[in-house]
Amino acid sequence: MSATADKLCTRAWWTKKLSYYETVKIVRVKERRLRLVQVLFTLIVILYVVIKVIIIDEAQYLNEVPTGNAHALFERDGNISVNYAKLRYCYGAYNENDPESTSPAWWREFSLEKLPCRTWDTITHTVSRLNTVFIPTMAREERDRYVCGAENTIDDLAKETACTNPYEATPNSRNEYFLAGAETFKLVLRHYFLSNLLKPHATSCRDACQGGYMSEYEGVLEDVNGKVIETFETGPGADRLSVPKLLEAAGVQLDRHMDSDADGSTHSLRYRGSVFGVSIYYTNRGSNDKVRYIYRVRRFQTPGFSDIVAVPDASDWRSDRLRIERVGMLFVFQVTGDIVKFHFQSLMIHILSAALLVKFATVLTDLVMLYVLRDRAEYRKAKYEDSQDFNELREAEEEQQERLIGRLNHELDELRASATTYISPAPSLAPRIGPYSDAGTIN
Repeated sequence: MSATADKLCTRAWWTKKLSYYETVKIVRVKERRLRLVQVLFTLIVILYVVIKVIIIDEAQYLNEVPTGNAHALFERDGNISVNYAKLRYCYGAYNENDPESTSPAWWREFSLEKLPCRTWDTITHTVSRLNTVFIPTMAREERDRYVCGAENTIDDLAKETACTNPYEATPNSRNEYFLAGAETFKLVLRHYFLSNLLKPHATSCRDACQGGYMSEYEGVLEDVNGKVIETFETGPGADRLSVPKLLEAAGVQLDRHMDSDADGSTHSLRYRGSVFGVSIYYTNRGSNDKVRYIYRVRRFQTPGFSDIVAVPDASDWRSDRLRIERVGMLFVFQVTGDIVKFHFQSLMIHILSAALLVKFATVLTDLVMLYVLRDRAEYRKAKYEDSQDFNELREAEEEQQERLIGRLNHELDELRASATTYISPAPSLAPRIGPYSDAGTIN
């Protein structure tokens, strides 16, 4: 083993790593399999970027979830009259001579809910707040008796202060009935949205924000499968959504969709009530930046819904009262969506990322070549080539220069010694020895 090889073997690993530099050498390997592997990896990367990133995810767009509010009122056609004889859920008033009324399916559906029907006026029937609407379908009434004092005296006031339960239920006063015609109502709906990605609109948000009102855009009502049930055109006014259409969009029916109680009994949604989420989805994706909105209705899996109101018998709050539990459908509206805007910088970022991924395909091909294929040892020899050790070359040059300088210094010393011996100056003249003059004499 040569002296150079002995030096390399005795050095530490990190010392050897610091002693050389790696650079890229292009080697053309004549192997069709490697070329096919590289093309396959490159094709996978390109398909991923084009199909997944650009087409499916649309990563070249900036996206934002808009915000907004919705407000709904009730509307009922004045020409509609509630005929109990035509309502199957009105027990005792429905025409049982109808052939459909005696069918086994009908009795199974309504055998547990033999309740009469009543009609409430529109004012009593409607409960509308911002982003929510409540439509009662059934009511439970019960009378409460005031038990904390009946006269305005000091003793009674002291008693009322200490009274923790001022009312108690009157025995045998409970009464249940369906509210006829709940499905004849329509919701008059108005809503708007706000988005920072859209340009300011001249007629939107009172010229103070970016977005728009529903009357400026087209909309549709979709069911749970994405099928369009109803369309809404642009124009002034509000959208009118009938209760049957909303229930159809949610995929349920008041009298045929059953829920089980904890005790195992089964009741219809008309009897139990339910909560529905109505999503107002604004989007301009896939429509050439044209904004549209979509109504989507989903039923929440809740154990019914009801609220309680108390109606006193007199103006004095100490009087008895009628407690009414209203069971029905609560519609909760939410303005949401997906507003997008093309962003050139995002597109360039993904293009550069794709270029780096294509380069990574070459790295994967090299790994397959060096560690997987059968001829990997030959491929390694072709790919990696060791140069001569320039560190030792530089050290040898430095040693040679030192030897040369040493030899020259030695020769110079010998020359000086020989010159001193040849001249042999007198002792008195020795301190005056200096350089030669032009005449060849010593100064």
